[in-house]
Parts: sequence; structure tokens; C-alpha cells
Amino acid sequence: MRCRHCYMGAPTGQSELPLETVQRILDALCASGAMQISLTGGEPLMRRDLMELIDSILARGMDIPDIFTNATLIGDRFLAEMEARGLSPIFHISFDGVGRHDVMRGAPGAEKAARRGIAALKSAGHRVILTTSVDKNTLPSLEKTYEFAKETGVHAWGIGRPMAAGCAKSMERVADEDFASACQGLKALWEADGQPFTLGLESYFSHAVTKDMQHDIPEFASGQYACGSCRAFPHITHSGILMPCPCYADSEFAGAFPSLVTDDWHTAWHNSTLRRVMDVRKDEVLRANPSCARCEHLAQCRTGCRVSAVLAGNGLLGRDEITCNIFRKGLRA
Repeated sequence: MRCRHCYMGAPTGQSELPLETVQRILDALCASGAMQISLTGGEPLMRRDLMELIDSILARGMDIPDIFTNATLIGDRFLAEMEARGLSPIFHISFDGVGRHDVMRGAPGAEKAARRGIAALKSAGHRVILTTSVDKNTLPSLEKTYEFAKETGVHAWGIGRPMAAGCAKSMERVADEDFASACQGLKALWEADGQPFTLGLESYFSHAVTKDMQHDIPEFASGQYACGSCRAFPHITHSGILMPCPCYADSEFAGAFPSLVTDDWHTAWHNSTLRRVMDVRKDEVLRANPSCARCEHLAQCRTGCRVSAVLAGNGLLGRDEITCNIFRKGLRA
């Protein structure tokens, strides 16, 4: 794969840590109280010792709730190994559009292989979530991709424009109005079909959830952390770097995040850069942006996404222009 929207900036792949090193990191995570580890990449199924890695996680009493994959390497042997271990994670499949997937992935035959893997997962009874990156290449295929998702019986489908990180920095971003128009069309189809699955439309519409995925969102308060997800689900890169979320890999902070290869967990978790990014509170963002504090959309936008602001060049406390424009332009569904 040579994914042209790779936020890691590594479309031809990077090295991976030896299993022994990963096991030491797992020991540290286990001692810290971690209860779950999701597997992502790159492409996790490319690890030849993947099942040993999975066994190492399970042996430490941790669960594997999610696996993020392009589905091209999913076959009978892998599914049999999962069944033998009683594992049934949610599989998040990156699928970038019917008839357009190969172009986005830079690999002829990628769509056919992904479809085969998705079908195998569904046949084995696994839950599948599709995620589609939208650019001008994939935008025209969204309705066909919606129909594919519906016919396949996916658990959820989410679409969004790639963050301006890694390889995606050179991509031409779909305009807000064009993307909103596409979202409105998809939402209408989804409603007409009886809401067949959970639907995620970037920040344009966030209430399309099935009952099993509903959760209470706390009422907005300025003292809240700006990002709760990064505190609950921090990211560990292929090389052992601990960061708030994967999109920080191409940010100004990337080189200052701690390494779990060289640092113990306590040292890494209290790294000054990690703490600065993860501990930002909404009131800090509001003090840095007085107009946001007075904005009628504040309770919904909730100060936006911090990494989005960083990648846009506005800094950690800056405005998230993407979310801001959705509300200010009246594009929110």
C-alpha cells in the first residue's frame, strides 16, 4: 500500500519493534492499570508474530476491543486463530470508496482484497466499522459506498476529510460546502432506509448512533479537559512513542513525546510535552480566544479539536478552524 493520505507520512512502511520490546511495554501498561489495548498500524496484520503479540496481551489480563486494519490480509487462518481465542473485537476497516479505493491506496487490487476481507469478517460473525477518507477522488462515490455499507450489514460507517498531516498535507481538501452537501444527501438516504447502522459525518452530524453505541456526553463546562479521548485512549506508535493521538505524529510536538522503549511508564506519562498537550483545559482555550467564549455555538463545538488547531498552524490553544467553520457557516445538520 502507498496510501496518499497517510497521516504518518509513511506510505511505504516503517520498521516495527521486536516482540520482546513490545512485551516489556505491555508489562508497563499492565502495571499502570491499563485494561484494554486496541491494535492499529500501519497495518497490524503485517506482523508475522501478531498472534504471539495477541497472546501476550491476553496473558496480562487485558482485552482487545478493536482492531484497525485495511482487511486485505484477513483470511481463514486468521479468523480461525481469533475464534480459538474467543476473540470478537470490532474491526475498523479503512475503505475509501466503491471504485475509488485503489487510487486512494496506491495499489491496484486493493479494493477487491478489502471487499474479500470484509466479507470474511461478516461471514464469521464479526462486527465491522467502515471508515472512508474523503477527497475529490472519493467524494463522487459516497452514495455507492453507502449502498455497499448497507448491503454488507456493517455496524457503522464514518466518513471524514483527512487531517493535514503526513502525506495528506499535499492533498487538495474538499471544500466545507461541498462536503456538507454530500453529508446532507447521505443523511437523507440513511433516514429513508430506517437508520440501518451508526453513521458518522465528521462534525456535520454527530447524533446518528444505534442504541448500543449511545453514551452520555457531559454538559459543557469550561474546566473540562479540552480532549477526553486522548486521556482515555493515548496512542503508542510503531516505534514505541507515547502520544495523545496518532495525528500528533506530524506536529510540532512529535519529537518531544516520550519513548516507552527507553523510558519507564512513570517517566513517560509525566513527560512535560505529553502533559502539556493532554492536560489542556477548555478554559485555557477560551482565554486565548475571547471570541470563542462569546460564541453562540460554544456548547456544541466545545472548543473543537486541539490537534486540528495545531496542524492548521494555530497552536495548541488556537481555534479549530474546521469545526468553527462548520458552525459559523451554518452547515451543521
